[in-house]
Amino acid sequence: NAYIGKIQQSGKDYFQLTNVFYIQSQMNPETKQVSNTLTKRGAELHQPDFMYINMRHIVMIEPVTPDSQVAKLIAQSEAQKK
Repeated sequence: NAYIGKIQQSGKDYFQLTNVFYIQSQMNPETKQVSNTLTKRGAELHQPDFMYINMRHIVMIEPVTPDSQVAKLIAQSEAQKK
């Protein structure tokens, strides 16, 4: 899984990720087209507002640039909360 959020080190072996989003892919059964949706974590039954990730399970970390589609979708999500 790929998660997008604000990362900070939390102890020796973990990162804490806040303001967490993830990408959900869905295929239209009629057209076979795949659409991707950026989803804010927290709507799950346990309503998490952060997550800890073991550093050993991280393959790579990349920044999200302000002009990227992901950054624009996050900004839209934040604006809708207000």
